[in-house]
Order: sequence, then C-alpha cells, then structure tokens
Amino acid sequence: MLRFFLFLASVVAVDTNAAEDVPSCPDAVPIQIMIPGDKIRLSAAEIPASLTHFRAFVEAVSKHIDARMVENKLCINRAKDMESMRDAGWKKRSLLQFVHWPLFMNNGYSVPVMTTIGGQTPPNCRISSPWIDLIVDRGVDSSDFSGWKPIPIPRNQHQQPVEQIRAIVRWNERQLLADQAVLTGAKNVPSGKTMPLSPRELDYFIHEYERSELLGKAAAKPIAERIPPDLLWLFRHSRHGNPFSDAVHNAMSKITGKEDYTKLVLALIDRCFASPASDRVYMRYNGIADVADPILLKPYIIVR
Repeated sequence: MLRFFLFLASVVAVDTNAAEDVPSCPDAVPIQIMIPGDKIRLSAAEIPASLTHFRAFVEAVSKHIDARMVENKLCINRAKDMESMRDAGWKKRSLLQFVHWPLFMNNGYSVPVMTTIGGQTPPNCRISSPWIDLIVDRGVDSSDFSGWKPIPIPRNQHQQPVEQIRAIVRWNERQLLADQAVLTGAKNVPSGKTMPLSPRELDYFIHEYERSELLGKAAAKPIAERIPPDLLWLFRHSRHGNPFSDAVHNAMSKITGKEDYTKLVLALIDRCFASPASDRVYMRYNGIADVADPILLKPYIIVR
C-alpha cells in the first residue's frame, strides 16, 4: 500500500475587528502557496521559475475566482496583515491555499493545509474533489440556525460582502495521471485523492517496467498487477530511452504543460458560483468519472 504523510497545519483567518480590516471591500481573495520543503508564499510571482506550470495554474485559478467575484458583485473582508491570520475554518474567513504535489516527494516534507470546516452552518456551495475543495458562502447569520440571512449593510451599494470563500486547490501531478488512466479505460484505479510517491517507490516501479516491458524478462505476475494503473499509463506514454527514467520525467513535463487540468478546476469553480445564492449545495466528486461532462472531459484526454 502506498503511503504518504500529510500534516494538517497552518490554518489561517482574518480578525473580525473593524480596526484590522482594510477600508475598502476588496474582490481579490488572498492566497497562500504551499510547496514541499519550502516557505509559504503569498503570490504567484514568488513561485520559483522552475515550476512554470504550477505558477500558471495558480495565476489562472486565482484570477478566475476574482473575476467571478466581480461578475457576481461580491467582495470579502480581509485583514491588513496576512501573517496575523489564524483559525480560518472556524472563524469563516476567506483564503485560497494552493498545494503543489509533484509526482514524487520525500515523506519528510510536510505540506500544511487548512481543513474545509467552515463553521457550524453549511455554506451556500461546497465542493469536495481530488482537485479542489471549495466553500462559497454568500453570507448568513450563524447565530440564527432557523434559516439563511444576508450579511447586514453592504459596504457600498454595488457589492455584497461574502461571508467566506475558501479553497484548497491542488496541483497534483499524480492525480492527472490517475484521471488519464480512468478516461482511457484502465481498471482498478483508486478513487479519491491520489497521493504522491516517494522517490524509492517511483524508482522501483520504473525498474519493474523496464525489466518486463523493455527487456522482456519473465515475471511471476502480469505487469498490470505489479504497477499502479496511473503509472503504467505514464510509462506507456513515455518514449523508450536510456535511461528510461529520463524518458519518464520528460513525458511528465510535457503532460503537465497542457492546460486541461486547469480548465477542469475552473469548470468546477464555475459550478459552485452558478448555484443559487439561496441554496445549500454540496457537490462531491470521488474521481474524474463523477464529473460527467463529455464536453469538458473529451479535451482532457491525452492521446499519445
């Protein structure tokens, strides 16, 4: 069984005191960027140049959410000091957390992310999925559990303050592979979030594939029983080379350069913002098959 240690930490929040709020009602949701073994970053511009695809992903998703805020005439309250934020889950404050999960990473790296708990009253829209966990709450009085109430007195006549917009947005390279395996008919692909491998695990599976498929050495079990279906998909989409590990990494780089993973996340965000403000909607996706949108999924399929 593949195991990966994920530490939940560094939850963030905004103080509700008016003295700490900025004077205006901004429509840009603050972001935090989690890269394994690295410091927390607060803007896409701070992402290392070596992570070009991840940077483009963060920019696209954050700008898309901000655009939806403007389109719906919504805004948020935010603190002056990002470093002062705590307890975002329970205090219901807005934040986007982007998590970079490469195909493999050391188990010793901790990736702090916030939980999706959003107070005692369900939000207007919530999405749980392997790609994004999202909460959009257009505003209720949490002290009144008999029904929904709008946030009193907007800061201006054009925008309505939103109680909370929070998300954990994953750039998950192995999830992309699992999605492709499912869409191309692979069996026994686990549902839910696909976790990164350790370097030792990846090396082992590459070695197994080389022995069986490239060198033709006999094995006790078929290759499909010894290598996870998502990795088998990747190996079969990698050009043969010496060493084969270089071919695998080159193929992974080309695959992550495509924009359709980003388009999938943006489509899920749109589904949440499209839900009526008066409803409480919970959308749960255990895997790519649950998305059930041929127009969206057909271009997502990567062909050799």
